[in-house]
Amino acid sequence: MYIDYILPFELLPKAGETVVTDTMERVVGGKGANQAVMCRKLGAEAYLLGAVGNDTNGILALDTLQALDVKCDYVFRNPKEATGLSVIAVDHAGNNMILSYGGANNAFPLEALSRAQAAIFAADAILLHAEFPHEGGKFLVTWAREQGIPLFITPSPPQRVAELSLSGMYYLMPNQTEAEYLTGVHVDGVETAVIAGQKLAEQGVPVSVITLGDKGAFLTTQHPYAVTHMAPTQTIQIHVPPYEVHAVDTTAAGDAFCAAFASYLVGIGKAKAPNLEEISAATRFATAVGALTVSKRGAIPALPTITEIKQFLYRFGDAPILDNLW
Repeated sequence: MYIDYILPFELLPKAGETVVTDTMERVVGGKGANQAVMCRKLGAEAYLLGAVGNDTNGILALDTLQALDVKCDYVFRNPKEATGLSVIAVDHAGNNMILSYGGANNAFPLEALSRAQAAIFAADAILLHAEFPHEGGKFLVTWAREQGIPLFITPSPPQRVAELSLSGMYYLMPNQTEAEYLTGVHVDGVETAVIAGQKLAEQGVPVSVITLGDKGAFLTTQHPYAVTHMAPTQTIQIHVPPYEVHAVDTTAAGDAFCAAFASYLVGIGKAKAPNLEEISAATRFATAVGALTVSKRGAIPALPTITEIKQFLYRFGDAPILDNLW
């Protein structure tokens, strides 16, 4: 959990360059918080695992999330560490540069994770990002595999995920930079996403979705339920085109995408056993939610409502993907 300080600039600074802005916005953020709020907005009951400091930023984070009906029963308040914070520089095209101080996030005790074990085992899905402390993340991956709980992973930062075995991880959703780190393939569009997706499949990832920014998303699956009529080892790849929007801030786009993808599959009751059509629909739905998110500034304030999502999909003629959801 983080407090984000958002600084808008015309252009992002280069190495050694000083740039100045006369505007600053302070909002609650962090990947886990963003994803929890997005899941809740989509109708899911969302429990957040995380940590804050015993400080005013920690109070702000908890008050904000509880007001948005996110369950914070298992958020640990650390009396010795400050609440994490990020400084986010955003340029006129919505591109960003993020510098983060982990603070209490890096000192999440395993005992706090153990206290949440019953709730975790009862979950329909686990959304995990690599900002979560590494040892705790390893426990969650192990528990998900042992209990058969669908695991949706945002590999940011990718260094921590690379230390785990990717084999059998249900759903992996890297952006282009993260996909490059995990595969060694420089991903700059659909053609290179094909190669990176194949490499992730070779590492044993059943379903990966590489987000491509203004080029959409790229789905690779060898999930046995998605290849019912083909040999289980055959990989299927699909490019999901983007929605045309004016990007203002991409800060929470990946978090919104992951939460929407997971919420869609859980919402239609197919997180454990989706077929190809359902995975494709989830990717399209998540792409729409991500597009709506980048059209506003900030992280949590930018996350769209169900009404906004419905109107957006109707406008683009994609309302049928909502038929089994709401």
